[in-house]
Amino acid sequence: MKISSSILLFLVLPFWNACLAVGAGQRSLIIGGNKPGEGEFPYFVQMIKCGGTLIKPNIVLGAAHCGNRVGEAVGVNDFYVKIVEQINHPQWNRTTWANDFALYRLEKKVEQEKKPTLNPKKEVPAAGQVTTTMGHGNRIEGINTPSIDLLHVELDTFENAYCIRELPPGWNPDFPEWAFDSETMICAGREFKGVGFGDSGGPLVTKDGDNHILVGVASWKRYERVDPDGNVVARINVFARVSKAINWIKEMCEKDKWSNCTKASCHGDPHFMTWSGEKYDFHGQCDLELISDPNFNDGQGVAIHIRTKIVDSWSYIESAAVQIGKDILEVQGSKDDAPYWINGEYQGEVSVLGGFDVRKKSTGFKQRFFVQLDDSSSIQIRTTTWGWVRVDVDVPSLGLWKDPVGLLGEFGTGLKFGRDGETIFDHDDAIAFGQEWQVQADSPSLFHELVRPQAPFEKCIMPSEDEKASQALRRRLAMNMVSDQEAAEACTQPGILFVDYHDCV
Repeated sequence: MKISSSILLFLVLPFWNACLAVGAGQRSLIIGGNKPGEGEFPYFVQMIKCGGTLIKPNIVLGAAHCGNRVGEAVGVNDFYVKIVEQINHPQWNRTTWANDFALYRLEKKVEQEKKPTLNPKKEVPAAGQVTTTMGHGNRIEGINTPSIDLLHVELDTFENAYCIRELPPGWNPDFPEWAFDSETMICAGREFKGVGFGDSGGPLVTKDGDNHILVGVASWKRYERVDPDGNVVARINVFARVSKAINWIKEMCEKDKWSNCTKASCHGDPHFMTWSGEKYDFHGQCDLELISDPNFNDGQGVAIHIRTKIVDSWSYIESAAVQIGKDILEVQGSKDDAPYWINGEYQGEVSVLGGFDVRKKSTGFKQRFFVQLDDSSSIQIRTTTWGWVRVDVDVPSLGLWKDPVGLLGEFGTGLKFGRDGETIFDHDDAIAFGQEWQVQADSPSLFHELVRPQAPFEKCIMPSEDEKASQALRRRLAMNMVSDQEAAEACTQPGILFVDYHDCV
């Protein structure tokens, strides 16, 4: 299906929280980019505030840090097609950003005559070798101005020793674990040239005549700085090294389906995504078991509960609590405060939960708690602009986990099992499935205070039919007054976080 220029503009509308990550005080734009020749990079894939590379007619290679993209329509030349499946690299590390790769399966095949060759050689690109990267990222300093046209720029590959020296652990105080790793990363740059916000996931290629060799995927960067002698040092752009992941990429490209999703989540009003990538809604008000695994970490145990609250005919996640061993972290959404409790203490010091490191970041009343379970497994709780709470659980392989159950479904398959381990709820049974996983009396509450309803005396409160009808009418009226593009523009104003965008629209 052809994609119009207006749809292309929509696909690159800016987010306040952009994908390609930078350090504090760094600028957000593409510098030195030029429009390519006609058909020069037909394999480039345009995503919302990210990019990718078409490596097979129905498979795109991008960056894991761009987040979940299932259901998004992406642009390939004059066509757009929906992403139906995603898998992140099993060694993708959210702390160090090593192995920042994601593969996306498209709903339909897009045939292209020209595709890049995957680079198998660790020594490529060599120091000093010219590379090319491209994207639709911002082009004016300090302003969210994604380029409608694809822009490309040439960069020089830096020596690994230089990048290790310039990007040691702690160089960025906001992300102290970030450091250059020559095994999994490439760095390249030129003075005043490089990638910017919106270019994450895009390709880094070398050229051998008409053959383009895919050597990297845009991941993160450090902008120009002045050395002690007053000289401007070229910006350093960091790319995930394709040669490190080539065996995994080829293996996944041969599979018809990636059944083992590595990430599940809940957020919004409230939307749930199971381990298989299936999305469903449950609009009841009660305490719910998102995930429970008493045998986690050789019997230490882990549980995540969420508390939902009804507004009109829908509900949102008001609070979330994580228990590991005897420690409990509870986070509550708010529009004017940042409430959380650690083991019942309001806004107490939190750096460890059940022996696992916790990183906390606050921006006004918005909070993020990141619990690193091992090199690639994590739990993340975030609060949003509207006072909602979001929970993401990333588990590339079971590892510390044994048999997680709950609203996220069975690990690996996403099947929505009941408490008996036998009953399977289908997509149309979302209400019954949600009620099935209401926190029961024999499962101690993780929240610092009890609120109604509580099992076994009361079931989850569901919206009334009158409220549903009234809300449906209001939504239909609103849809007649606001276009998709107007909604998208409204939701890209300053203060709207990247994780909030789809809920906002």
